[in-house]
Parts: sequence; structure tokens; C-alpha cells
Amino acid sequence: YDLLENQETAELSMSSALDCLFPAMRRGGRLLIHGNAGDYAFAYNEFTDISLDGNTGYAVGLGIRSGVIHVYGNAGDY
Repeated sequence: YDLLENQETAELSMSSALDCLFPAMRRGGRLLIHGNAGDYAFAYNEFTDISLDGNTGYAVGLGIRSGVIHVYGNAGDY
């Protein structure tokens, strides 16, 4: 994904939960998401700092190589 380039910050608002949200992002940067994410959100990411202000399904961050995922809500079957 080319959403984040050169350590940028991107902020998104989600109206509904999506499965496999932003998989395999391999560029550094910060991603701020408001709303809910579905299953397998942010899987296989590298170098990314992700903050989710909402709930997520199961397997969030599956196979993450580096970076941070903050979930300010519930994770799992919500």
C-alpha cells in the first residue's frame, strides 16, 4: 500500500467494519482510524504505528513483523 509515505500520518473514519483492513503495509508512518475494523485487520504489517478508536474482530495484527497496534475498544467477537 502507498497510503503512507515518508513517515506520514493518515487519519480515516470508517462507517462500517471491513475484514482484512490494511494488510501488509510495509512503510513506516502513523495510521489513525475512527470506527470499527473487521477480522484480520492490520495483518502482516511492518514499521507502522496504528491506532484504532473502535472495535475489531478476531486475529487483529496476525503475523505483524514490527510496529504497534493500539485498539481503544474491544477485540475479538464483539
